[in-house]
Amino acid sequence: RRDLKKRLAWGNDRPVSMVRPSLRKTLSLTRLGMSKNGNDDGDKDDVKNDNQLTKLIESTRAKLNQILPPQLVDLWDRVLTKFLNFFPTLRTAVLSFFFGGVLATAAILVPVYTQVDKMTEPVTLFETILTDLDRGYVDRVDTNKLFETGVSAMLRSLDPYTEFEGRTEARELNESVQGKYGGVGLVISGATPSQISKA
Repeated sequence: RRDLKKRLAWGNDRPVSMVRPSLRKTLSLTRLGMSKNGNDDGDKDDVKNDNQLTKLIESTRAKLNQILPPQLVDLWDRVLTKFLNFFPTLRTAVLSFFFGGVLATAAILVPVYTQVDKMTEPVTLFETILTDLDRGYVDRVDTNKLFETGVSAMLRSLDPYTEFEGRTEARELNESVQGKYGGVGLVISGATPSQISKA
């Protein structure tokens, strides 16, 4: 008996509209749900979209019925019904994707923003102190010199080998490393042993 039932269920003589009533019922329930919410203006657009979707599904199903075996057509009908029950309208899918993207972006950027904020607090404090000294100190203050002194002290507190070099020191260091000197091109050398013996 089971074999006979399977043959009848999977045979070519099964009705094509086996899933259609449940699909139409799902679409109409979606429209009813929107009507209950008081969205009567949206009902016309949704009915139009549902009709277009229904026509697309019907044409796809007709093409599949001609090409595929009945088992695959039945599987397609079940998958499509589950998909339409899961996403009643395309608008829901698009909005879900959009809000998911917004939440993912926020989840990535919020930790980065708080980390940047923690790094800028000391810099802002240093800038505030320099500005207050420039405006309110009794004598005229060279803020560049104060800045260089502060940075130099900060680096000295790390270890004895890390140091800050101002503009003039940096220029002198670059000249010594690159080997370019200004001058008349004189070479000073010590006396050679032959010159010493003559003297």
